Amino acid sequence: MTRAIDKKDKKRFSGAVLIIIGRIMLVLTLFGTGFLVARGANAIALVRPSFFFIVGYCFAIAGVRVASGVWSGSLQVLHQSAAISAVSLLACLLLGMRSHFAANRSAFWIVILLSLAMLISWLIRALPRNNKKSWWLGK
Repeated sequence: MTRAIDKKDKKRFSGAVLIIIGRIMLVLTLFGTGFLVARGANAIALVRPSFFFIVGYCFAIAGVRVASGVWSGSLQVLHQSAAISAVSLLACLLLGMRSHFAANRSAFWIVILLSLAMLISWLIRALPRNNKKSWWLGK
């Protein structure tokens, strides 16, 4: 009996480690990509972050599968990572706007709007299922 519990705990721990590594890679990649786009980087500079995004997402999906045994929570990891990177990117860009860097570029404002969209989509997804309809309709 205790041997089976030990194997389950090892699986959950290894899944949690994979989720943490994948989430860190996702957050840093989304943050870095947004920062590069806001600064006006070319398309060649965005190839490396896209590779790390794919690897980080694979780690996160594998972690969810190993830890829980189902695939159902894999999109939630992406939503949460996008929200965390959006908050940090918004803070960085808005603090940078105070020091007058790239505030006149259209890409800067597009990245800010996309960050807000990522944050709002995660907030809507994080609401409990039974309260979504009443919150959205105002009833």
